[in-house]
Amino acid sequence: MKLVTAEDYIYWFTEIMTNRVEPKFHIEQWGKETIEKLYQSGMIGFLQKFNGHSEQITKEFINNFSQDKTQIGELSIPVTQEFLSKALNLPMIGENYHKGLHFKEKAWTFFLEKNRKGTFDRAKGIPREWFNEPWGELVMIIQKFLTCDRQYSIAHLYHVRLLQHIKGDGRINLPYFLYKSLVKMVETVKQENKPKATQVYHQGLIKILVEYQVKEKGLDWKEFMHKHHFTEHFVDIQDKVEQEDRSMMNSPFYPRTRAKKLAMHEIDTSISVPRTRNSVDFEKEVEAYSPRKPEEQEPLERDSIFDNDAGESLMKTTQDFEKELNLAKIQDLTDQLEISKIVEKQLKSENKAQRKENAKLIKTNDKLQEEISRLKRRNELLSKQAFKWLKDKNTWQAKYEKQKVKAAILKAKQESELDYVNRETDTGTTSTSGGRRSKRSKQAWGHA
Repeated sequence: MKLVTAEDYIYWFTEIMTNRVEPKFHIEQWGKETIEKLYQSGMIGFLQKFNGHSEQITKEFINNFSQDKTQIGELSIPVTQEFLSKALNLPMIGENYHKGLHFKEKAWTFFLEKNRKGTFDRAKGIPREWFNEPWGELVMIIQKFLTCDRQYSIAHLYHVRLLQHIKGDGRINLPYFLYKSLVKMVETVKQENKPKATQVYHQGLIKILVEYQVKEKGLDWKEFMHKHHFTEHFVDIQDKVEQEDRSMMNSPFYPRTRAKKLAMHEIDTSISVPRTRNSVDFEKEVEAYSPRKPEEQEPLERDSIFDNDAGESLMKTTQDFEKELNLAKIQDLTDQLEISKIVEKQLKSENKAQRKENAKLIKTNDKLQEEISRLKRRNELLSKQAFKWLKDKNTWQAKYEKQKVKAAILKAKQESELDYVNRETDTGTTSTSGGRRSKRSKQAWGHA
Protein backbone atom coordinates (compact mmCIF):
# COMPACT_ATOMS: atom_id res chain seq x y z
CA MET A 1 0.00 0.00 0.00
CA LYS A 2 1.38 3.41 -1.02
CA LEU A 3 2.44 5.73 1.82
CA VAL A 4 0.81 9.17 1.52
CA THR A 5 2.31 12.20 3.24
CA ALA A 6 0.44 15.10 4.83
CA GLU A 7 1.46 17.31 1.92
CA ASP A 8 -0.14 14.85 -0.48
CA TYR A 9 -3.36 14.91 1.56
CA ILE A 10 -3.49 18.69 1.42
CA TYR A 11 -2.89 18.63 -2.34
CA TRP A 12 -5.59 16.02 -2.88
CA PHE A 13 -8.23 17.82 -0.85
CA THR A 14 -7.50 21.34 -2.10
CA GLU A 15 -6.68 20.75 -5.77
CA ILE A 16 -8.14 17.43 -6.88
CA MET A 17 -11.55 17.18 -5.23
CA THR A 18 -13.00 20.28 -6.84
CA ASN A 19 -14.23 19.33 -10.32
CA ARG A 20 -16.20 16.73 -12.28
CA VAL A 21 -18.17 15.28 -9.37
CA GLU A 22 -21.44 13.47 -10.16
CA PRO A 23 -24.36 15.20 -8.43
CA LYS A 24 -27.13 13.45 -6.56
CA PHE A 25 -29.78 12.28 -9.03
CA HIS A 26 -33.22 13.82 -8.46
CA ILE A 27 -35.91 12.37 -10.71
CA GLU A 28 -38.15 15.41 -10.31
CA GLN A 29 -35.53 17.73 -11.86
CA TRP A 30 -35.94 16.23 -15.34
CA GLY A 31 -38.71 16.34 -17.93
CA LYS A 32 -41.40 13.75 -18.48
CA GLU A 33 -40.07 12.51 -21.83
CA THR A 34 -36.56 12.29 -20.39
CA ILE A 35 -37.70 10.05 -17.55
CA GLU A 36 -39.69 7.89 -19.99
CA LYS A 37 -36.58 7.34 -22.13
CA LEU A 38 -34.53 6.44 -19.06
CA TYR A 39 -37.18 3.94 -17.93
CA GLN A 40 -37.33 2.39 -21.40
CA SER A 41 -33.54 2.05 -21.62
CA GLY A 42 -33.31 0.51 -18.11
CA MET A 43 -30.95 3.22 -16.82
CA ILE A 44 -33.19 4.85 -14.21
CA GLY A 45 -32.19 2.41 -11.45
CA PHE A 46 -28.49 2.94 -12.18
CA LEU A 47 -28.80 6.73 -12.06
CA GLN A 48 -30.72 6.65 -8.78
CA LYS A 49 -27.71 4.97 -7.14
CA PHE A 50 -25.74 8.23 -7.35
CA ASN A 51 -25.94 9.69 -3.85
CA GLY A 52 -22.84 11.71 -3.04
CA HIS A 53 -19.14 10.90 -2.94
CA SER A 54 -16.23 10.64 -0.52
CA GLU A 55 -12.91 12.33 -1.20
CA GLN A 56 -10.95 9.98 1.09
CA ILE A 57 -12.46 6.89 -0.55
CA THR A 58 -11.58 8.24 -4.00
CA LYS A 59 -7.97 8.85 -2.92
CA GLU A 60 -7.59 5.37 -1.40
CA PHE A 61 -9.29 3.74 -4.40
CA ILE A 62 -6.90 5.36 -6.88
CA ASN A 63 -3.67 5.04 -4.85
CA ASN A 64 -4.20 1.32 -4.07
CA PHE A 65 -5.44 0.26 -7.51
CA SER A 66 -3.46 -2.58 -9.11
CA GLN A 67 -4.35 -5.29 -11.63
CA ASP A 68 -8.13 -4.88 -11.70
CA LYS A 69 -8.55 -4.59 -7.95
CA THR A 70 -8.03 -2.07 -5.17
CA GLN A 71 -7.83 -2.02 -1.38
CA ILE A 72 -9.57 0.29 1.09
CA GLY A 73 -8.56 -0.61 4.62
CA GLU A 74 -9.17 -4.34 5.04
CA LEU A 75 -11.72 -4.35 2.19
CA SER A 76 -10.61 -5.76 -1.18
CA ILE A 77 -12.64 -4.52 -4.14
CA PRO A 78 -12.48 -6.07 -7.64
CA VAL A 79 -12.53 -3.59 -10.52
CA THR A 80 -13.87 -5.55 -13.48
CA GLN A 81 -16.78 -5.11 -15.84
CA GLU A 82 -18.46 -8.14 -14.22
CA PHE A 83 -18.28 -6.48 -10.80
CA LEU A 84 -19.55 -3.17 -12.23
CA SER A 85 -22.45 -5.04 -13.84
CA LYS A 86 -23.52 -6.49 -10.48
CA ALA A 87 -22.94 -3.32 -8.47
CA LEU A 88 -24.71 -1.02 -10.94
CA ASN A 89 -27.43 -3.49 -11.95
CA LEU A 90 -26.58 -3.06 -15.64
CA PRO A 91 -26.47 -6.01 -18.07
CA MET A 92 -23.32 -6.78 -20.08
CA ILE A 93 -25.21 -6.74 -23.37
CA GLY A 94 -24.26 -4.92 -26.56
CA GLU A 95 -21.15 -3.55 -28.23
CA ASN A 96 -17.96 -3.14 -26.19
CA TYR A 97 -17.78 0.58 -26.95
CA HIS A 98 -15.47 3.25 -25.55
CA LYS A 99 -14.72 6.86 -26.44
CA GLY A 100 -12.10 6.13 -29.08
CA LEU A 101 -14.32 3.98 -31.31
CA HIS A 102 -16.12 5.37 -34.37
CA PHE A 103 -19.62 4.52 -35.51
CA LYS A 104 -21.93 4.97 -38.47
CA GLU A 105 -21.70 8.37 -40.15
CA LYS A 106 -24.56 10.88 -39.84
CA ALA A 107 -26.26 8.80 -37.15
CA TRP A 108 -26.48 11.94 -35.01
CA THR A 109 -28.76 13.86 -37.41
CA PHE A 110 -31.87 12.25 -35.87
CA PHE A 111 -31.24 14.04 -32.58
CA LEU A 112 -30.70 17.55 -34.02
CA GLU A 113 -33.08 20.27 -35.06
CA LYS A 114 -33.81 20.34 -38.80
CA ASN A 115 -32.12 23.67 -39.42
CA ARG A 116 -28.97 22.51 -37.59
CA LYS A 117 -28.23 19.31 -39.51
CA GLY A 118 -24.94 19.54 -41.40
CA THR A 119 -24.09 23.00 -40.05
CA PHE A 120 -21.50 22.08 -37.42
CA ASP A 121 -17.89 20.97 -37.22
CA ARG A 122 -17.98 17.60 -35.49
CA ALA A 123 -14.32 17.93 -34.47
CA LYS A 124 -15.23 20.95 -32.32
CA GLY A 125 -18.44 19.42 -30.99
CA ILE A 126 -22.16 20.09 -31.21
CA PRO A 127 -23.81 22.87 -29.18
CA ARG A 128 -26.24 21.22 -26.78
CA GLU A 129 -29.05 23.66 -27.54
CA TRP A 130 -29.14 22.30 -31.11
CA PHE A 131 -30.56 18.98 -29.89
CA ASN A 132 -34.26 18.21 -29.98
CA GLU A 133 -35.93 17.52 -26.68
CA PRO A 134 -35.69 15.32 -24.75
CA TRP A 135 -32.29 14.51 -26.29
CA GLY A 136 -30.68 17.76 -25.15
CA GLU A 137 -31.62 16.98 -21.56
CA LEU A 138 -30.41 13.39 -21.97
CA VAL A 139 -27.07 14.72 -23.22
CA MET A 140 -26.84 16.66 -19.94
CA ILE A 141 -27.49 13.47 -17.94
CA ILE A 142 -24.83 11.60 -19.94
CA GLN A 143 -22.33 14.41 -19.36
CA LYS A 144 -23.00 14.54 -15.62
CA PHE A 145 -23.17 10.85 -14.72
CA LEU A 146 -21.49 8.74 -17.45
CA THR A 147 -18.70 10.83 -18.97
CA CYS A 148 -18.27 13.40 -16.12
CA ASP A 149 -17.47 16.29 -18.46
CA ARG A 150 -16.27 19.69 -17.33
CA GLN A 151 -18.61 21.71 -19.54
CA TYR A 152 -22.16 20.94 -20.58
CA SER A 153 -22.65 23.34 -23.48
CA ILE A 154 -20.86 21.16 -26.08
CA ALA A 155 -21.62 17.54 -26.96
CA HIS A 156 -19.31 15.17 -28.84
CA LEU A 157 -19.86 12.08 -30.94
CA TYR A 158 -19.46 9.64 -28.05
CA HIS A 159 -22.35 11.45 -26.36
CA VAL A 160 -24.41 10.80 -29.49
CA ARG A 161 -23.39 7.12 -29.37
CA LEU A 162 -24.75 6.92 -25.82
CA LEU A 163 -27.93 8.64 -27.01
CA GLN A 164 -28.32 5.84 -29.56
CA HIS A 165 -28.08 3.35 -26.69
CA ILE A 166 -30.85 5.18 -24.81
CA LYS A 167 -32.97 5.36 -27.97
CA GLY A 168 -32.56 1.58 -28.44
CA ASP A 169 -30.58 1.74 -31.70
CA GLY A 170 -27.34 -0.20 -31.25
CA ARG A 171 -27.09 -1.09 -27.57
CA ILE A 172 -23.67 -0.83 -25.93
CA ASN A 173 -22.15 -2.66 -22.97
CA LEU A 174 -22.42 0.07 -20.32
CA PRO A 175 -20.42 -1.83 -17.64
CA TYR A 176 -17.57 -2.16 -20.16
CA PHE A 177 -17.81 1.54 -21.12
CA LEU A 178 -17.68 2.67 -17.47
CA TYR A 179 -14.93 0.15 -16.64
CA LYS A 180 -12.69 1.44 -19.45
CA SER A 181 -13.34 5.07 -18.50
CA LEU A 182 -12.68 4.40 -14.79
CA VAL A 183 -9.46 2.46 -15.38
CA LYS A 184 -8.21 5.13 -17.81
CA MET A 185 -8.79 7.83 -15.19
CA VAL A 186 -7.06 5.83 -12.43
CA GLU A 187 -4.02 5.03 -14.57
CA THR A 188 -3.72 8.64 -15.75
CA VAL A 189 -3.84 10.00 -12.19
CA LYS A 190 -1.33 7.43 -10.87
CA GLN A 191 1.17 8.36 -13.58
CA GLU A 192 1.13 12.00 -12.52
CA ASN A 193 3.18 13.21 -9.57
CA LYS A 194 0.61 15.90 -8.84
CA PRO A 195 -2.43 15.30 -11.07
CA LYS A 196 -4.58 18.15 -12.24
CA ALA A 197 -8.03 18.67 -10.80
CA THR A 198 -9.65 17.95 -14.16
CA GLN A 199 -8.06 14.48 -14.31
CA VAL A 200 -10.05 13.02 -11.39
CA TYR A 201 -13.67 12.05 -11.99
CA HIS A 202 -16.11 9.13 -11.44
CA GLN A 203 -16.07 9.84 -7.68
CA GLY A 204 -19.76 9.03 -7.33
CA LEU A 205 -19.24 5.79 -9.27
CA ILE A 206 -16.35 4.83 -6.97
CA LYS A 207 -18.55 5.37 -3.91
CA ILE A 208 -21.27 3.13 -5.40
CA LEU A 209 -18.75 0.31 -5.99
CA VAL A 210 -17.26 0.56 -2.50
CA GLU A 211 -20.67 0.74 -0.81
CA TYR A 212 -21.86 -2.33 -2.76
CA GLN A 213 -18.80 -4.34 -1.70
CA VAL A 214 -19.22 -3.25 1.93
CA LYS A 215 -22.80 -4.55 1.94
CA GLU A 216 -21.78 -7.75 0.13
CA LYS A 217 -19.34 -8.48 2.95
CA GLY A 218 -22.11 -8.03 5.51
CA LEU A 219 -20.70 -4.80 6.94
CA ASP A 220 -22.57 -1.66 7.96
CA TRP A 221 -21.83 1.35 5.74
CA LYS A 222 -21.91 3.96 8.52
CA GLU A 223 -19.67 1.86 10.76
CA PHE A 224 -17.25 1.35 7.87
CA MET A 225 -17.09 5.12 7.22
CA HIS A 226 -16.65 5.91 10.92
CA LYS A 227 -13.97 3.25 11.41
CA HIS A 228 -11.77 4.68 8.63
CA HIS A 229 -12.65 8.32 9.40
CA PHE A 230 -14.22 8.81 5.97
CA THR A 231 -16.75 11.56 5.25
CA GLU A 232 -19.46 11.84 2.60
CA HIS A 233 -20.35 14.87 0.50
CA PHE A 234 -23.62 15.49 -1.30
CA VAL A 235 -23.62 18.07 -4.08
CA ASP A 236 -26.03 19.28 -6.73
CA ILE A 237 -23.94 20.61 -9.62
CA GLN A 238 -25.95 22.90 -11.86
CA ASP A 239 -25.54 23.37 -15.57
CA LYS A 240 -22.91 25.99 -16.36
CA VAL A 241 -24.99 27.26 -19.26
CA GLU A 242 -27.96 27.62 -16.92
CA GLN A 243 -25.78 29.48 -14.43
CA GLU A 244 -24.67 31.89 -17.14
CA ASP A 245 -28.30 32.41 -18.16
CA ARG A 246 -29.31 33.06 -14.57
CA SER A 247 -26.45 35.52 -14.03
CA MET A 248 -27.55 37.38 -17.16
CA MET A 249 -31.17 37.42 -16.00
CA ASN A 250 -30.07 38.81 -12.62
CA SER A 251 -28.23 41.68 -14.30
CA PRO A 252 -29.74 45.18 -13.77
CA PHE A 253 -29.77 45.63 -17.56
CA TYR A 254 -32.23 42.73 -17.96
CA PRO A 255 -35.77 44.23 -18.08
CA ARG A 256 -37.54 41.27 -16.49
CA THR A 257 -35.21 41.36 -13.51
CA ARG A 258 -36.05 45.01 -13.04
CA ALA A 259 -39.77 44.32 -13.33
CA LYS A 260 -39.56 41.40 -10.88
CA LYS A 261 -37.82 43.48 -8.26
CA LEU A 262 -40.32 46.28 -8.64
CA ALA A 263 -43.20 43.83 -8.44
CA MET A 264 -41.74 42.32 -5.23
CA HIS A 265 -41.24 45.87 -3.78
CA GLU A 266 -37.57 45.22 -3.23
CA ILE A 267 -36.47 48.55 -4.70
CA ASP A 268 -38.18 51.82 -5.44
CA THR A 269 -36.65 53.98 -8.13
CA SER A 270 -37.77 56.67 -10.51
CA ILE A 271 -37.60 55.88 -14.21
CA SER A 272 -37.59 58.31 -17.06
CA VAL A 273 -37.93 57.08 -20.61
CA PRO A 274 -36.92 59.88 -22.98
CA ARG A 275 -38.19 59.61 -26.53
CA THR A 276 -35.08 60.27 -28.50
CA ARG A 277 -33.20 58.61 -31.31
CA ASN A 278 -29.80 59.74 -30.12
CA SER A 279 -27.16 57.27 -28.97
CA VAL A 280 -27.57 55.84 -25.45
CA ASP A 281 -25.27 57.01 -22.69
CA PHE A 282 -24.53 53.74 -20.82
CA GLU A 283 -23.16 55.47 -17.74
CA LYS A 284 -26.43 57.32 -17.30
CA GLU A 285 -28.39 54.15 -18.03
CA VAL A 286 -26.52 52.26 -15.31
CA GLU A 287 -27.11 55.16 -12.97
CA ALA A 288 -30.81 55.15 -13.80
CA TYR A 289 -31.11 51.37 -13.23
CA SER A 290 -29.15 51.41 -9.97
CA PRO A 291 -31.04 51.33 -6.66
CA ARG A 292 -31.12 54.52 -4.64
CA LYS A 293 -31.64 55.19 -0.98
CA PRO A 294 -35.12 56.44 -0.08
CA GLU A 295 -33.85 59.87 0.94
CA GLU A 296 -32.16 60.39 -2.42
CA GLN A 297 -35.24 59.61 -4.52
CA GLU A 298 -37.00 62.38 -6.30
CA PRO A 299 -40.77 62.46 -6.44
CA LEU A 300 -42.18 60.90 -9.59
CA GLU A 301 -43.77 63.61 -11.66
CA ARG A 302 -47.02 62.49 -13.27
CA ASP A 303 -47.38 65.51 -15.58
CA SER A 304 -45.33 64.15 -18.42
CA ILE A 305 -46.85 61.80 -20.97
CA PHE A 306 -43.51 60.03 -21.14
CA ASP A 307 -43.73 59.06 -17.47
CA ASN A 308 -47.24 57.73 -18.00
CA ASP A 309 -46.06 55.62 -20.92
CA ALA A 310 -43.10 54.38 -18.88
CA GLY A 311 -45.39 53.42 -15.98
CA GLU A 312 -47.78 51.59 -18.27
CA SER A 313 -44.88 49.79 -19.96
CA LEU A 314 -43.43 48.84 -16.61
CA MET A 315 -46.79 47.59 -15.36
CA LYS A 316 -47.28 45.54 -18.51
CA THR A 317 -43.78 44.07 -18.20
CA THR A 318 -44.45 43.22 -14.56
CA GLN A 319 -47.75 41.55 -15.40
CA ASP A 320 -46.16 39.62 -18.25
CA PHE A 321 -43.39 38.46 -15.97
CA GLU A 322 -45.85 37.35 -13.26
CA LYS A 323 -47.82 35.52 -15.93
CA GLU A 324 -44.68 33.75 -17.12
CA LEU A 325 -43.80 32.84 -13.54
CA ASN A 326 -47.24 31.33 -13.02
CA LEU A 327 -47.03 29.47 -16.32
CA ALA A 328 -43.60 28.14 -15.35
CA LYS A 329 -44.94 26.95 -11.99
CA ILE A 330 -47.89 25.30 -13.71
CA GLN A 331 -45.55 23.63 -16.17
CA ASP A 332 -43.28 22.40 -13.36
CA LEU A 333 -46.24 20.99 -11.42
CA THR A 334 -47.57 19.38 -14.61
CA ASP A 335 -44.19 17.79 -15.29
CA GLN A 336 -43.98 16.50 -11.73
CA LEU A 337 -47.50 15.08 -12.05
CA GLU A 338 -46.58 13.37 -15.32
CA ILE A 339 -43.41 11.96 -13.76
CA SER A 340 -45.47 10.67 -10.85
CA LYS A 341 -47.85 9.04 -13.31
CA ILE A 342 -44.93 7.44 -15.13
CA VAL A 343 -43.50 6.11 -11.88
CA GLU A 344 -46.95 4.90 -10.82
CA LYS A 345 -47.41 3.20 -14.19
CA GLN A 346 -44.00 1.58 -13.88
CA LEU A 347 -44.79 0.36 -10.37
CA LYS A 348 -48.18 -0.96 -11.49
CA SER A 349 -46.58 -2.84 -14.38
CA GLU A 350 -43.97 -4.26 -12.03
CA ASN A 351 -46.69 -5.29 -9.56
CA LYS A 352 -48.70 -6.83 -12.38
CA ALA A 353 -45.68 -8.77 -13.56
CA GLN A 354 -45.01 -9.82 -9.97
CA ARG A 355 -48.60 -10.99 -9.58
CA LYS A 356 -48.34 -12.99 -12.79
CA GLU A 357 -45.12 -14.51 -11.56
CA ASN A 358 -46.75 -15.35 -8.22
CA ALA A 359 -49.73 -16.92 -10.02
CA LYS A 360 -47.32 -19.03 -12.09
CA LEU A 361 -45.50 -20.08 -8.94
CA ILE A 362 -48.80 -21.01 -7.26
CA LYS A 363 -49.83 -23.10 -10.27
CA THR A 364 -46.44 -24.76 -10.35
CA ASN A 365 -46.71 -25.45 -6.62
CA ASP A 366 -50.18 -26.99 -7.08
CA LYS A 367 -48.85 -29.19 -9.87
CA LEU A 368 -45.98 -30.27 -7.68
CA GLN A 369 -48.39 -31.06 -4.84
CA GLU A 370 -50.50 -33.16 -7.21
CA GLU A 371 -47.39 -34.94 -8.45
CA ILE A 372 -46.29 -35.59 -4.87
CA SER A 373 -49.74 -36.99 -4.01
CA ARG A 374 -49.70 -39.22 -7.09
CA LEU A 375 -46.24 -40.47 -6.22
CA LYS A 376 -47.36 -41.16 -2.65
CA ARG A 377 -50.33 -43.20 -3.88
CA ARG A 378 -48.10 -45.06 -6.28
CA ASN A 379 -45.59 -45.76 -3.52
CA GLU A 380 -48.38 -47.05 -1.25
CA LEU A 381 -49.66 -49.32 -4.03
CA LEU A 382 -46.17 -50.56 -4.75
CA SER A 383 -45.61 -51.15 -1.05
CA LYS A 384 -48.82 -53.21 -0.82
CA GLN A 385 -47.92 -55.19 -3.91
CA ALA A 386 -44.41 -55.79 -2.62
CA PHE A 387 -45.76 -56.90 0.75
CA LYS A 388 -48.22 -59.28 -0.91
CA TRP A 389 -45.51 -60.61 -3.15
CA LEU A 390 -43.21 -61.21 -0.20
CA LYS A 391 -46.04 -62.89 1.72
CA ASP A 392 -46.84 -65.20 -1.21
CA LYS A 393 -43.18 -65.90 -1.66
CA ASN A 394 -42.79 -66.84 1.99
CA THR A 395 -45.91 -69.04 1.78
CA TRP A 396 -44.71 -70.87 -1.29
CA GLN A 397 -41.25 -71.18 0.17
CA ALA A 398 -42.68 -72.67 3.37
CA LYS A 399 -44.74 -75.13 1.36
CA TYR A 400 -41.72 -76.04 -0.68
CA GLU A 401 -39.62 -76.60 2.41
CA LYS A 402 -42.39 -78.72 3.95
CA GLN A 403 -42.65 -80.86 0.83
CA LYS A 404 -38.91 -81.15 0.72
CA VAL A 405 -38.85 -82.39 4.34
CA LYS A 406 -41.62 -84.87 3.59
CA ALA A 407 -39.72 -86.13 0.57
CA ALA A 408 -36.58 -86.49 2.67
CA ILE A 409 -38.45 -88.39 5.37
CA LEU A 410 -40.06 -90.68 2.78
CA LYS A 411 -36.72 -91.32 1.17
CA ALA A 412 -35.11 -92.06 4.50
CA LYS A 413 -37.95 -94.49 5.34
CA GLN A 414 -37.58 -96.23 2.01
CA GLU A 415 -33.84 -96.54 2.50
CA SER A 416 -34.32 -98.00 5.98
CA GLU A 417 -36.82 -100.53 4.71
CA LEU A 418 -34.47 -101.49 1.91
CA ASP A 419 -31.64 -101.95 4.40
CA TYR A 420 -33.88 -104.09 6.56
CA VAL A 421 -34.81 -106.33 3.62
CA ASN A 422 -31.19 -106.64 2.65
CA ARG A 423 -30.25 -107.61 6.19
CA GLU A 424 -33.02 -110.24 6.32
CA THR A 425 -31.87 -111.69 3.04
CA ASP A 426 -28.30 -111.88 4.25
CA THR A 427 -29.43 -113.60 7.48
CA GLY A 428 -31.39 -116.33 5.59
CA THR A 429 -28.43 -117.14 3.36
CA THR A 430 -26.13 -117.50 6.32
CA SER A 431 -28.50 -119.96 8.09
CA THR A 432 -28.69 -122.24 5.03
CA SER A 433 -24.93 -122.46 4.62
CA GLY A 434 -24.55 -123.31 8.33
CA GLY A 435 -26.95 -126.29 8.09
CA ARG A 436 -25.04 -127.69 5.21
CA ARG A 437 -21.79 -127.48 7.09
CA SER A 438 -23.32 -129.40 10.08
CA LYS A 439 -24.52 -132.26 7.88
CA ARG A 440 -21.10 -132.64 6.32
CA SER A 441 -19.52 -132.71 9.71
CA LYS A 442 -21.79 -135.42 10.89
CA GLN A 443 -21.02 -137.46 7.81
CA ALA A 444 -17.32 -137.04 8.35
CA TRP A 445 -17.50 -138.14 11.93
CA GLY A 446 -19.60 -141.21 10.95
CA HIS A 447 -17.13 -142.25 8.29
CA ALA A 448 -14.39 -142.03 10.71
